[in-house]
Amino acid sequence: MLNKTVNYHLLTILLLTATQIFSQAVVVNGYFNAADPRDEWTELLVITDNTDLRNWTLRDNNSSQTAWQTAITFNNIAFWNNMRAGTVIMVHHRDISSGGTTYTIDDNKADGFIELGAQNATYFTGGTFGSSPTFAGNSLNIAGGGEIIQIRNSSGTHVHALGHLTIAGTDWTALPTPKLNHASTASSGDAIYVCPGASISDYNGPATGNAFTARNNSTTTFGLPNTCGASVSGNTNFWDALREPSIASQSITPSISIPGNITFSWIIATDPNPSDNTTGYIILRNTSNIFTAPSDGTSYTVGTTIGSATVITEINSSSTTSYTDNDVTAGNCYYYRVYAFRYSDDNINGNSYHQSRGRAYNQTNFVFVDCLAPLPIELISFTATAKNNTVELNWITATEINNDYFTVERSSDGYYFSSVAEVDGAGNSTSILNYSSIDYYPLSNTSYYRLKQTDFNGAYSYSNIVSIQLNQSVFLVENIYPNPTNEDLNIQFNTSPNNATIIIYNAFGECVMNKTYSSKDVKISTNHFLNGVYFISIHHEETIIQKKIIKQ
Repeated sequence: MLNKTVNYHLLTILLLTATQIFSQAVVVNGYFNAADPRDEWTELLVITDNTDLRNWTLRDNNSSQTAWQTAITFNNIAFWNNMRAGTVIMVHHRDISSGGTTYTIDDNKADGFIELGAQNATYFTGGTFGSSPTFAGNSLNIAGGGEIIQIRNSSGTHVHALGHLTIAGTDWTALPTPKLNHASTASSGDAIYVCPGASISDYNGPATGNAFTARNNSTTTFGLPNTCGASVSGNTNFWDALREPSIASQSITPSISIPGNITFSWIIATDPNPSDNTTGYIILRNTSNIFTAPSDGTSYTVGTTIGSATVITEINSSSTTSYTDNDVTAGNCYYYRVYAFRYSDDNINGNSYHQSRGRAYNQTNFVFVDCLAPLPIELISFTATAKNNTVELNWITATEINNDYFTVERSSDGYYFSSVAEVDGAGNSTSILNYSSIDYYPLSNTSYYRLKQTDFNGAYSYSNIVSIQLNQSVFLVENIYPNPTNEDLNIQFNTSPNNATIIIYNAFGECVMNKTYSSKDVKISTNHFLNGVYFISIHHEETIIQKKIIKQ
């Protein structure tokens, strides 16, 4: 996993760099030379998401790399649009093998693998293939002495090429980068392929030498990553990283509604084409924070275990970013992980065929849902009402299980909360119960409130958050600027206060300043503050004003 993680981050950097330099949306990953063109194929790998292959062309050269053969053109049909990164496209050079077998047509893009014949008029046009029975035409007919396979975009601009010839010919020399040439001949049964192929830069090799290519008839991998003496896993890591969806690593705390119910949501995975439902999520649950990542190439059914965690659902839409677990017990502690995935099962070979086929997971970045015991109360409502510069909090429960007490908590930003009152719970009840509490000193502007419910055994959970705006205008802060600041922090009041206390806390809750002022305009030097997040609290009589500031 460590090697894959390192490779993934290196790949990200290299992909960004390569996109700027080479603009490789597709590369030729390899091709196969046979005694009969009916047994040959070319392997293409899509590098960037939403690639539009309509009207692109694929063509080959002659044995001396001095003359191009008639190209085949990807038809202008919707099928070739919105191709996903990591998609493998296998093109059989003829539709029927030398043994008379018609090749499989796999035009299901959902699993990231496509297998088609170059003579298939639904998907390609053009080419000179010869006639039955040998179909020995010049197009896509690999010559053992030398060859070039080139892919071009709809404007006829070079995208990538792979070839072989002991001394590169004039057509290969004339091609712009990115390109690779294997400096040797190819016997029947040989595949010419990119290796190590561990990054996008490996697909644009030096003008001479074979540092990034290989020729072999014993490690030919049809539709799978390349292997060679230089690297067994480099191309596999590259393929797998391309196939994985992108999602921000995130740690969240769930919200809770009723007993036996935990709800949480997360930041959506990057999905350049949500309409195809190729990207989704798998959710694992455990009663301890011990998880094993799902394996690439494998889909899991609900109820199966991965390590000690259980698969509780699969979501086949990137836009669905919340989940409610209705199968939990009050008082227990549950952890969750949400892994984003891309692609379905390999529709030809089935589940668990190969790690680089079928489903691909982002095993490095995932959503971690921290432990929170299910709420042992059924909360019907929780409201806040302004009354004469106070806030009245009211809540109603339908059921309670081992409920010791409630804590009313308040916040100025809806994130950092502090206790303002405690109210005893009923313990155990199946009747509707009404509770209330009054905040006599609410914040001058918006106040956020939530309930913290604590069991007899000390376990606790939180309600939803409610907010209320008070129209207190006796004493207000008109402006705190600049924010962020790297100099003096200015505070402007609407009137000169009588001993307003200003307290500043760092992100760890440590007080870094506590002073009293009576001026309408206050200037505070931040030169001695370390860069980071701070919280300023201004106290004047019964009014408290709080704000987050950033020192740069």
